[in-house]
Amino acid sequence: MKTTELTDLQQMIALWKEKGITECSMEFNCGGDQMNDYTFTFYTKEGEIKCDELESYFENEVYNQVEFYVNSDGHYMGEAGYVYIRLDEDDEDNVDFTYTKDAESEWNETFSEVAYFPLTDDYKKFIQDKVQSIVGGEDGEAINYKGDCILTDEEEAIADSLQSDLRDFACDVEISDAEGEAGDWFRFSTNNPEDDDADDDTMGVTITDDGLKVSVEKTYYVYRPSED
Repeated sequence: MKTTELTDLQQMIALWKEKGITECSMEFNCGGDQMNDYTFTFYTKEGEIKCDELESYFENEVYNQVEFYVNSDGHYMGEAGYVYIRLDEDDEDNVDFTYTKDAESEWNETFSEVAYFPLTDDYKKFIQDKVQSIVGGEDGEAINYKGDCILTDEEEAIADSLQSDLRDFACDVEISDAEGEAGDWFRFSTNNPEDDDADDDTMGVTITDDGLKVSVEKTYYVYRPSED
């Protein structure tokens, strides 16, 4: 370590002791490829105090001592929590600050569920006669028809009602193995998610005694302990 760095450290240690500080906490959140909000709070036996010199020092030094995971990728969103800074005087020849991160990372996880949409007679006949597949979600709904298809006014009304009802149904589906807090995004499809060839929106529909088979996907925000 350079002499100037030792001098800076020694000055900060002396100031820490002079102020009677017992601990400093840095509350932070980061993600979206950047450090976002953070605040430093200094504590003495009497309560909180301000110390601009120490705050300025730790604003720079904390990045040398603690790794923050700021880079988001759509799956990993970021992390938030605290860094606790304390003075370690156990070794008189090597007095130094210690930095302990206690934070949670945020992840955007997708969970799926297969559900069965109850069919009226009109819906069932319309799907069997006209529909190749149905998809929808936050970006809207779409029906893929069997080849060239001309709909009557009555069939167009059925199609509109079917898409609306399917959307409401998918919104209400509860994902049995989901964890975390539900987000806003979801999508549904009549394709079979277990079929290895189900890589487009034209796989087809499955109708059983329980109704129209629908695969529903939803996102959840999952929080886990961060790595140090």
